[in-house]
Amino acid sequence: AIRKMTGNGDISIKRLKERAEDEHQNVAMPLMPDKPKQVTVGFDPAEYCVLENVGTVELRCVLDRGSLAVSTEVTVTYTTIADTAAEYEDFIPTQGVLTFGPSESEKFIEIGIVDNDEYEDDEQFFVKLTNLDAYCADNPGQKLPAQFKEGGSVATVMIIDGDK
Repeated sequence: AIRKMTGNGDISIKRLKERAEDEHQNVAMPLMPDKPKQVTVGFDPAEYCVLENVGTVELRCVLDRGSLAVSTEVTVTYTTIADTAAEYEDFIPTQGVLTFGPSESEKFIEIGIVDNDEYEDDEQFFVKLTNLDAYCADNPGQKLPAQFKEGGSVATVMIIDGDK
């Protein structure tokens, strides 16, 4: 009876403790969902604010290869789009192609900002990414899944006038 009161001889208590420890060790903790097997490209950040006298603005474009295990190369085209800011009067229109090599995850786009001596309200223009292609670096004929980052295919550049 004394063994039962102290728990030394009660096999059922030992078994319950062992079972609880086993169940605790087997609990899977959800950390992060698996990354998709696709390439994602976009601006980060997607909004820029510069003074008119800055000279140039540099936009950062990032690449995430997800959980793809193959060596990938990625190309994406970009172009500026006038809005309240006018081409050549407020910014230099720019277009081109970014090519990400297998070990690259970011690229930069440089756009000239025109400084004039006239007071203007703040103005903006856009830079749009299009024609996204991803392919196996060892086999360029093998296309891979790719998409633009949510909300990241268009960057907005706000030009703040410094003239008074």
